[in-house]
Amino acid sequence: MKTLTLLRHAKSKGKDGPLADLERPLSRGGKEAASRMGQRLAEKALVPDLLLTSPARRAVGTARRVAKKIGFGKKKIRQLDGIYEASAEDLLTMLRQLDAACDHVMLVGHNPGFTELNNLVNSFTIDQIPTCGVVCSELDIAAWSELAEGQGRLVFYDYPGQSRK
Repeated sequence: MKTLTLLRHAKSKGKDGPLADLERPLSRGGKEAASRMGQRLAEKALVPDLLLTSPARRAVGTARRVAKKIGFGKKKIRQLDGIYEASAEDLLTMLRQLDAACDHVMLVGHNPGFTELNNLVNSFTIDQIPTCGVVCSELDIAAWSELAEGQGRLVFYDYPGQSRK
């Protein structure tokens, strides 16, 4: 059994500013949302074996805030260039290359690739993972190389604006 957690980066400062897309930082609200989602993941005792993030500043910032809340060492976060602007197929190929000893991986990155990956791998679909939304799925596989379409089972789906009961 493997676990895949997809975390879309939190809200960033606008696209119309002077910064290149890779350099856009989290907005104040994005920082708060990332910390809040990190706390929710901590309440679920959700700590991955491996945390991979896009090198985009907003994704790295989200990963660091979440990692702090769940007790995942900041120095253990790995930036992977291939996550930035990756398609679902690119992400699937990347996941299939992971070490089978890793049981739970968390990816921090971007749409549309993350929503498309979720909809490819899982038997349930989501219209769009919102900023700082997290989708956790269980996969009935022994090794990441076995990952194929429709294998996922939803564990939970959460995002900052979702009401909590």
